[in-house]
Amino acid sequence: MTQHTHPLTTHSNLKLKDLILEILIKSNSVLTLDEILRGVIISGIPYKVDKKIIRRLINKLTKKGLVEYVYVNHSYSVRLVDYQFSSNNLEVAT
Repeated sequence: MTQHTHPLTTHSNLKLKDLILEILIKSNSVLTLDEILRGVIISGIPYKVDKKIIRRLINKLTKKGLVEYVYVNHSYSVRLVDYQFSSNNLEVAT
C-alpha cells in the first residue's frame, strides 16, 4: 500500500480531527501522541500522517476546548476535556 504525500486538504483535516476524537473517545483514557498516531495509521487513512500533523490538529482541538494536554510520566499526553465525567474508572470507591 502506497501512501500519498500530497498536503492535507481542509476536508482531510476535518476527517483526521474527527478520527483523533474518535480514538480518544474509544480509548476512554489519556493517550500519548505516539499512541494517537498509531491509532490513525491503523485506521488505514489514505495519506501520509506524522507526529507534527497530529500535534498541529490536537492544538486546534485544544483551542476549541475539546481536548487538553496533561503531564503524565514525564511527558505530555492528551485527553478529552470532559474525560473525568465520562469515565467510570475515576469514580470514588466508598
